[in-house]
Amino acid sequence: MLARKLSQVRWARPTGGRTVASRLISSSAFTVVNPTKPLQTYLARHIEQLPFKPSSLILAVSPELSPVLPDLVADKSNGDQVIGVTCDAVPPASQRNAFSACFFGSRAVIDDASALSDGLSQIRNERGVTVGRVNWALSSSFFSIEIGGSVHRPGTSLVLPTANTIFNTGSETTMLYRENDTTSPLLSSLKLRLHTLSGSDKVSKAFTSPLVQIARPQMTITSAVDNMIKTIDNTSAAHFLQSSPELMDPENLTTRDLTTPKKVFAEVFSSKTNSVDRFEVIAGGGGEWSPRSAMLVLEPRAQLSSGDKITFYFAKTINDSQSYLETTELTGSIKDIESQSSTAFVLECAPVMETLDTTLAPYKPDTVLANVFGLGSEQGFLLDDVKHSVNCEVAILK
Repeated sequence: MLARKLSQVRWARPTGGRTVASRLISSSAFTVVNPTKPLQTYLARHIEQLPFKPSSLILAVSPELSPVLPDLVADKSNGDQVIGVTCDAVPPASQRNAFSACFFGSRAVIDDASALSDGLSQIRNERGVTVGRVNWALSSSFFSIEIGGSVHRPGTSLVLPTANTIFNTGSETTMLYRENDTTSPLLSSLKLRLHTLSGSDKVSKAFTSPLVQIARPQMTITSAVDNMIKTIDNTSAAHFLQSSPELMDPENLTTRDLTTPKKVFAEVFSSKTNSVDRFEVIAGGGGEWSPRSAMLVLEPRAQLSSGDKITFYFAKTINDSQSYLETTELTGSIKDIESQSSTAFVLECAPVMETLDTTLAPYKPDTVLANVFGLGSEQGFLLDDVKHSVNCEVAILK
């Protein structure tokens, strides 16, 4: 789950040098893909070129680079406040050997921080795997940012699962921060608040996603209970997918499609809250003998009502560089960001790494992307409480 109650284990931040909410009117970001030099070299070079004195730095690294993250956080030449997080991949195109940095002229506000649970010790056994007093299991850790907003209007909120770094650093996650001379322990959750990215308290959002619409848009749910849809436009809900040529016509299916079922999503406009959310369709149709054969079941968090509007999409299969470039507009978007002078946050749903070579768009060594700060997760991300989990789906915040 992407949203959960934060751990009760809190790290007590120092009271001295209290962080205040101030306007972050200065920011500068860059991303390096396939670095060949020590990461501090790139940071120091960028600091020399900044038109302002950096007070805060947010660093995002891929797991391969996570062992050096604590040293980068501790280096005082990077600013009075340094925040480091490890994510599954760094955009664009889910790079597995890359890092992003974003400098600010004022400090971020740290609203919440939870230390890693004491249930897992940081001692490795003879095989190099961290063991503790309880059976080892993957934990869920989250990095959250709220950008902009005012007293009368909420800001843009982001929640991103961090990467598991057990095989890179011996810890289930590698996320921490430093304020002046005090460094936090490794954290399982961290929430920041930024006033702005580029001088305005409003954030613009752009999306690119390899989704293809199925059936008619904005159909009406006529019978539903919780996350289960019985009828749409007074017709069996499953009918709209079972009769879809995009999903069922053999001429539209590749060999990979036949062995890898397509993911189907439902975009729902709530008649009660006047808000839009997207949910994955997790079950539907089946044997005609079953009373539920006409129903569709969405993710458990969905709460549906008669009168809600619904549109179905399926996610196109992306398994190589060519299909990635054909089904996304990210390449052009990155070039636009680089040509401008303002910082952009690029968020990406990274495909699950199944082989050692999973680069969707290869870059040369030491490729530097100006103005880009990227975060990627194989579990997707929450943006303003809407879940984005389609492989290679991208959101750009400015």
